[in-house]
This record gives sequence, C-alpha cells and structure tokens, in this order.
Amino acid sequence: MIFNGLKHSLACVSHYDRSDLAEACEKNKGPYPYVALTLGRHEIDEFVSDEKLQSHIDLIELRLDSMLKDSQDLESRKVFSNVVKLCLRRDVTFQYLLTLRTENEGGEARFSAEEYVLAISRLLSAFYKTPEALSHVAGIDIEIRNFHETGEDITEVIENIKDKTVILSSHITKPFDLKDNLNLLCKEYEKCIDTGIQNVLIKLAVEISNKAELKEFEKKIAEFRSKRRMEAIFIPLGKEMMNERVSNPCFKSPIYFAKRERDETTGQLDAIELCKLLIAQN
Repeated sequence: MIFNGLKHSLACVSHYDRSDLAEACEKNKGPYPYVALTLGRHEIDEFVSDEKLQSHIDLIELRLDSMLKDSQDLESRKVFSNVVKLCLRRDVTFQYLLTLRTENEGGEARFSAEEYVLAISRLLSAFYKTPEALSHVAGIDIEIRNFHETGEDITEVIENIKDKTVILSSHITKPFDLKDNLNLLCKEYEKCIDTGIQNVLIKLAVEISNKAELKEFEKKIAEFRSKRRMEAIFIPLGKEMMNERVSNPCFKSPIYFAKRERDETTGQLDAIELCKLLIAQN
C-alpha cells in the first residue's frame, strides 16, 4: 500500500475504505492521508464498541507510555507481555503504530535516555518471540534523541523490523532548537537508509505559542524541503495550532494524528472532526 503517494509503504497497513475522503482526494488528485488514532491501553475497549469512530481512522497509535511508565515497569516481564497480548486481540482489526513517549517529549514515561533505549530493545525482543503479534504492528515511533544521548546505534536495534515503518521522532518546546533537531533526524535517517532500512520517515513536532514562532517553523520547513527529498512529518503543537495542522499547506502530511476527543494541550483534533477538515481541504 503506497503511503500517501510517497515511494515507500507504510508496512503491513491495510487502508480502511473511508469512501468520502477517498472520493474527495481522487477528485482533486490530492494525497490520501492516513489517520492514526492515539489510544492508551484502557481506551481500547471503548474504541472497539465505537463503530462510527472506527470508520474514520486507518490505524491505531498505541501509546505504550500508558503501560511503561518508569524503571519498575521496565523490569517487569508482565508489562511487555501485556503489550504483546494487546496486539493479539481478535476484536481489533486495525494495525498498530507503537509509540513510547517520554515525559521530556510530552508523554508519561519517566525514563532516562538509557532506560528508554533499553525499553525499546526489550519491547522489540518481546515481539520477535511472538511473530503473530508482530504481524499486527505497522510500525514504531522512536525518539531519536535518546539514542543520540546514549551513543547507541539505532540501526542495530531496529535491524530485524526492516519490513515495518520506523518513524524517527523529536518533540521540542523551543523553536530555536529546530536546526539541531532537524539535523540530527536527517543524520539518523540517512544512516538507516545506508544500512538497508528503507521504510523510514522523520517526524518533528514543535510547540508553537505565537505567529512569529509559526512563521519561523514554516521557514525552516520550506528550507528543508528545498534541499532534501526526504519523507517527513512536521507538526505544530499547541491549542492555537489545531486548524493549522490540517489547513496550512506547510504541514500537509502523509499521516495525521487524532484523538477520541479534542486535546487542546497538544492541539490534536478528534478523529471525526479531523476527517471532516481533510475532506473540506480536498
């Protein structure tokens, strides 16, 4: 399945046929973006019973930091086993994008860089032992700065999931950190490509608090796209950025992230509202 017309595929994802959005995109020869619904462990049951919500999304971003929160969880085999079991549920027909988000990047996991790298390694090891569960995984989001700080080679950790999509991500609160973070993402992306890991894209999310910061972000994105042919997701975070994420052409993306309900802290729309905006845009 071609991921929004880009050269690589979002591995293993079977696109849900949202005909209204498909027709709108085809009519305008525009992209057919994926919509990922961000869910924690305890939200899965409610999601399963909500057919209307299911009709508006393509895959589930499973937030593992709702289960893996600290060093105590890191030492629990049961926690990793429970993650694998979630991906084996027969009543969930969607693929999963696995995300372990640390507090430093807006999540709940209270991990040091070393603990984060260890958690990712143990998580993937648990899935390697259960191929059926791994078959329900579309990809994984990895915070690249933790690998950079520890000096660990990310390509060695993800070498055995080459058929999955790997999102190298960075979430920052200060726009002036843009250049260094973008350079780091590009460096690690190229390393992955050079070692034969092809299904890779980068994701940079920046907390934006005013129009000046938004303009600076737009400028950096334009510069990036003029110099590099690299698959990337750029996201402005913040309450005032909800519509910008969808309506601003600068942030046109192969994948959009949604919630079950609006989240004004991160600026995420609910899935149904997001799809309506995407249809109107196309």
